[in-house]
Amino acid sequence: MSLVSLKDVWLKYRIQFKEDGRHFSEDFWAVKGVSMDINKGEVLGIIGENGAGKTTLLNIIAGMLKPDKGKVEINGTVSAIMEIGAGFQKDLTGKENIYLTSSLFGLTDEEISAKYDDMVKFAGIGRFINAPVRVYSTGMYMRLAFAIAIHVNPDILLIDDTFAVGDIYAQRKCIKKVFELKERGKTIIFVTQDIEMSKRLCTRGIFVRDGVIIREGPIDKLCAYYMESVGDKNGIAIVQKGHLGTIFNNGKLALRWKDRTITRGLAGHATMRSLDREYLSTTATWRVQKTTTDREIIAVGRWPDLNVSEYWRIVFLNEKEFIWEIGIDVAEEVFIERFSASAIFIDDYKSWFTLEDKTDFPDKFAHLLEWQCSTIDDSINRVIGFRGDNNMEEPPPAIIFDRVQDNANMACHVGNTGSEISGRAIICQYAPEHSDGKYTKGRYRFFSAKVRVFEDSEKNQLELYMDNARKIMQESKIIRKGLLNLFCMENKVEIYWQDRLITSGIGLNTKFRCQDKNYSAQDGRWNINKENDAYIVITISWDNDPGFVQIWKLRLKDDHALLWEINMDIRDEIKIRNKQVEIILDKEYERWLTLDEKGDFKRLSRQGNSVVLNKYINNCVGVEEASNNGLVLPGLLFNHDGNFPAASYLSKIDNDEPATKLRYLEIDRKENFYTSPGMHRYFNGELKVTADKDTTIRSTEVFDKGPAVVNQSVALYAEKKHNRTSLVFDHGKARIFWKGLELTKGLGLYTSVLTAGMWYDSSQAFWEVRKLEKGRLLAIGHWPWISMTQSWSFSVINEKTILWNIEKEIWEDVLLEKEQVNLMLSDRYKEWLTNKRIKGRFPEKFTTHNGFFWDRLWCGDATSTVGTKKSRLKKKFFSRKILPSIIFGFSPQCQARYCVIENTDDLFQSRVLQCELGSGETRDSGKNDYFDGQIRIIR
Repeated sequence: MSLVSLKDVWLKYRIQFKEDGRHFSEDFWAVKGVSMDINKGEVLGIIGENGAGKTTLLNIIAGMLKPDKGKVEINGTVSAIMEIGAGFQKDLTGKENIYLTSSLFGLTDEEISAKYDDMVKFAGIGRFINAPVRVYSTGMYMRLAFAIAIHVNPDILLIDDTFAVGDIYAQRKCIKKVFELKERGKTIIFVTQDIEMSKRLCTRGIFVRDGVIIREGPIDKLCAYYMESVGDKNGIAIVQKGHLGTIFNNGKLALRWKDRTITRGLAGHATMRSLDREYLSTTATWRVQKTTTDREIIAVGRWPDLNVSEYWRIVFLNEKEFIWEIGIDVAEEVFIERFSASAIFIDDYKSWFTLEDKTDFPDKFAHLLEWQCSTIDDSINRVIGFRGDNNMEEPPPAIIFDRVQDNANMACHVGNTGSEISGRAIICQYAPEHSDGKYTKGRYRFFSAKVRVFEDSEKNQLELYMDNARKIMQESKIIRKGLLNLFCMENKVEIYWQDRLITSGIGLNTKFRCQDKNYSAQDGRWNINKENDAYIVITISWDNDPGFVQIWKLRLKDDHALLWEINMDIRDEIKIRNKQVEIILDKEYERWLTLDEKGDFKRLSRQGNSVVLNKYINNCVGVEEASNNGLVLPGLLFNHDGNFPAASYLSKIDNDEPATKLRYLEIDRKENFYTSPGMHRYFNGELKVTADKDTTIRSTEVFDKGPAVVNQSVALYAEKKHNRTSLVFDHGKARIFWKGLELTKGLGLYTSVLTAGMWYDSSQAFWEVRKLEKGRLLAIGHWPWISMTQSWSFSVINEKTILWNIEKEIWEDVLLEKEQVNLMLSDRYKEWLTNKRIKGRFPEKFTTHNGFFWDRLWCGDATSTVGTKKSRLKKKFFSRKILPSIIFGFSPQCQARYCVIENTDDLFQSRVLQCELGSGETRDSGKNDYFDGQIRIIR
């Protein structure tokens, strides 16, 4: 049975505050959910900083405080040496206090008299034993209290940091007595700030912080842990996963393995040199940031005389692996001559190794302060590890640093520190890109490494890890051009700008469909060939040998542009569809742009994963410079040469690895549907890096928008001299104007198709204006994802009538579940009507966007005609500004099924008159009349 047992103990104080003349009180929980057991004969040390709750715990055990929650069991008598003089009656003499206090422990007068002389002798206060205790010094108080506590023979002795008072002789006398009680098997609970005393006296300890037991275990290991984590609380964070733990303490990172600290001295730290002055990370003022996970530490440090803040990020990947990243945020222009990240380990490590070599550390530390380090060749310094002596009883785990970013200006050094520290060191030193060391406003990452530990029993796993790292180094290729770096490896491309990774996941990818099978470059076999320092060729093949290979040519044009050319080498005639090119970027990008539009990705919460563009046929899409939690990412523009009609998409990926995606989709056309043997161009484009938002927006102007006849916006008029009614065709949608007022809204006149569960509309197609003459226009649209073209013919007959004819051609069997011809009108129309003498009002509110259904108000058969009733633009009775009535009808010969009136959702906020066509069956290839209708404008 335990002598002391605490089960989920909580205790609070009611604290009174006075602020700005206002009095109020708050509850402060001094002890939170503490559970512990102390056995007979055990000496337990409670350590922690001031205010941690150590003394409160002793008061609960002593019975001086009653917990608000939880259970306390004490099996035996308790004597406490706590607050000096506590329990003494100050007007009584020392002798009188001896008899009074001892009687409270149940001793009779005879028993007290028998022990009295021993108590007085131990207290050593002479004649003052007969003086009131109010005249005693603190040392006399301590000696008398100690004398009483040890002579009443308690089962449990509580000591609260009393050794710090009194003279040296008295302290030594008390300490000696405590050790005697320990040898006699007395149960002692000991609180002190003296860590060395704790290690000498106690066998086990608990570490208390903010009323919570942070850690418990053997006292020597616990004290080492405590010393690593003591300091300014704002700059301390601890992550422990399994046996591996990290303690970030105000610019220093200590590593622990199985309750043992394996770093030494400054442990992991950073040094920066600016204007001939050294800035050590441990001299900065640090603040640990809040994170959403217990696997991550983010901290920011600042110096009072430097306009730079240093950020550290530690992220645990599992119980044996974490990422360590260090960089700076520059508020204004600064000069940095050198930056280094270092880690110092215990001297139990006997050798170090790289992908090619293994070297023993020198046995002796040759100098007191000077370090002995070797520089590791740049070709092998990506992975560096330390090993202990296998003959040791408990060797430290093997530990490796696998740098996760390539940096041409990084030099690595490994060796011994001076004898003052006696540790093993690894130093990664970074030299600036520019000789003057100038850094402008922004974020710069200098160091990023994956730290991995291997137990002594995991030798095979370590060898496999090193073998895989060697394979990656052999297969990967790196090209550089100033600030722009590209790192190719098996099935993955990483792009870095100023040593900041801007891609995510696979980085670059292609997708297409061939012979009814989907292909992705990510699933292929990559053969990487570095032609020179700025040019890499990747040949991609697939296991099923489909009769073609894809060839990527990646060339750094300068330090702001990557040229990407893709070709297909084909053996036999094949059918390739849905050619896509993707760039996967960091998730932190918040704003997007095209040649004609820009917006915020935050709206995707209402639109799904993809941006809804007014114009999908774009030569260029991109993202603006992003800044999140101090991380600055450059603006990017992705364009293609425009020789092949293509749609562009921007989206957010929301899965295990969130990201931002820029996507190119070539529009399938009948003339390029089948590809003959030989080398054929698949894609040719450029990824351009821009330094700031203004540059990003201006840079869109440098890209050619393509031939004027393609995708142009053109207008038709009934009579130029009146110009009352006009129709503007604009990239797969049309707008109607009457007397200068637009009657349409959003997509205007457009068509839509549902196939394979996905909706596509005509604004996503590639359009060519084939004929434009007085009052008449002919345009051909090639649809993405569907082997279909539509031919639209508009005729503005007069100011009241617009004719709309559509022909459709399909050159491959396809299942069209729904086909629609739509007229999207202004929400200023308030009432709708039909030729069936049915009418109604449009709802004032729009439903929330769900990406699929709108609010259907009426549905009739194919003989119906639908429209909107004229509407005043102002509420004044005599207002002359009126939207005319609109009637939408179609001939009986077209393939109409229903006539529909709908209210859109809150994304478009419009009224829709619609003709639904088709039968939901598979359409055979061929050309046919599709729709023949008219729009009438009635004043």
